[in-house]
Amino acid sequence: MPFLDPEDHLEQSLNLQQRLVKRPAATFFLRAKGGGLEGARVHDGDLLVVDRSVEAADGDVVVAVADGGLGIRRLRNLGSGWVLESSGPGKPRLAVDPEAGVQVWGVVTASITEHCRR
Repeated sequence: MPFLDPEDHLEQSLNLQQRLVKRPAATFFLRAKGGGLEGARVHDGDLLVVDRSVEAADGDVVVAVADGGLGIRRLRNLGSGWVLESSGPGKPRLAVDPEAGVQVWGVVTASITEHCRR
């Protein structure tokens, strides 16, 4: 296994707010709860950076409003319309339909996973 030289990876300073938040007025942080999007590399407990000003595109991981709550799903364009899907078993696709209360609330632009929670 190759080893990393720390000197090759040091930055003068690291400001996560500056690096991950492009539009502060439209950006929110949410904590992922439950499984269902591991295929999108979103895990239970991840801290999600969500930008409401980004226009969602096919394949994006989004935060959506459905049944009066927020959920994390992948957005897909089926040609006949947009749907929200989960990679978890047994979760049905949801058609994006603002009149029925199902709509994209924001785009997940980054997720932070803690590997050691002590």
